[in-house]
Amino acid sequence: MLKERINDLTQPLELSFVDIYRDGGTIEIVLQGSGRNHFRFVVDGALDSSTRGRIYVGIQKVEKGSPEERAILNVVQEIMDRQFSVDEQNELAQAYGKRELEENERKAALCLYALQWVRSS
Repeated sequence: MLKERINDLTQPLELSFVDIYRDGGTIEIVLQGSGRNHFRFVVDGALDSSTRGRIYVGIQKVEKGSPEERAILNVVQEIMDRQFSVDEQNELAQAYGKRELEENERKAALCLYALQWVRSS
C-alpha cells in the first residue's frame, strides 16, 4: 500500500518540506507531486532510539529492506540526482551544520544525511 502511494505521486516530484527535530535528529521529509498530492515520512533519529535510522510513515514502521523502503529511498535519490551532481551531493552530505546553506541546499543536505543513515543502519 505504501509503495502504491509513492507511485501515485505525479512527476515531477519535489521536496516540499524537510526539517530536523530536536530529539536527536529525526528528519521529516514531505514529497510533493505536480498534482499537489504529497507523501510524508520521517527517519527516526531520536537519541537512544532502538529504531534509529528507520523510516516511519505515520505510526507505521517501514520494514528494513522492504520494497516500500527501497521505493522511498529511490524517489528521494532521484530528486537529489535531478538537482545536484554526484560531487555536489557528496559535498552537501558533509556540509550540514558546518557552513551556511541556502534553503534548497539545507533540504538536500538533510535528505542526503537521511539516505546515508537509513542505508547504513
